[in-house]
Amino acid sequence: MKKLLLFVSIILLSTGLQAQDKEVVKESFYANGNLKSQFVQVNAELIEATYYFESGVIYETGFFQEDALTGEWKTYNVNAELLAVGYFSEGEKAGTWKIYQEGELFREISYSEVQMAKN
Repeated sequence: MKKLLLFVSIILLSTGLQAQDKEVVKESFYANGNLKSQFVQVNAELIEATYYFESGVIYETGFFQEDALTGEWKTYNVNAELLAVGYFSEGEKAGTWKIYQEGELFREISYSEVQMAKN
């Protein structure tokens, strides 16, 4: 039991230390004072972006690398329900995007296949 508590303590401590490495680099606000957008430096090359509805509910989250969209992006509606999960690579849509309606998977779109069809 003591080993388990020590292990959990170490994990929590390391998680807390990693969170301290992140630095807010830019924020914007709505007229009502609610956060509109926030950009956090994750590491030397990666910025995490979070956009909000005026109500304060998260609208979209994702990452930028060298000013290009990268990695996983998620979009939500005003009720905080997931609408879409997709991926970017060097600013271009990539991989399989999942579209949701009323909390259920509605459609999947493969941008790998779309790119191949264009060529």
